[in-house]
Amino acid sequence: EVVVVGKNDGKEVCREVLSTHGAAAAFTVTPSKTALEEGPHQAAMLEIRLQDREGRPVYAEERQVSFALEEGLVLMGLENGDIASHHDYTGSSILTHHGHALAVIGRSNSNGPRRVKVTVDGVLEEQYITIS
Repeated sequence: EVVVVGKNDGKEVCREVLSTHGAAAAFTVTPSKTALEEGPHQAAMLEIRLQDREGRPVYAEERQVSFALEEGLVLMGLENGDIASHHDYTGSSILTHHGHALAVIGRSNSNGPRRVKVTVDGVLEEQYITIS
């Protein structure tokens, strides 16, 4: 465990702790927004991050992340930040890079809320994000 303490005039003003993580056992999905206005240039980004059982970020393990969208949504693109990757940006799944992946979701029509199902290989829990 590494602890970094920032001080100003001898007083602690911030603290960061970096701990060794365990194996990927969970993941988070964080949407940039959950409501899209009508129009062809509207999109929500879903950020996926791997976590261990303690909720710590997992950076040294990669997993396949898959997306299933209900009718009315479209997967506009996938990214993982790996400049050496030759993955299909328009496929339905992507391998994480340093435990991270990103999906860009748009609407193909405006008929109410729709869900995105996110699954990660080796993690039993699946997550759903609603986009309206």
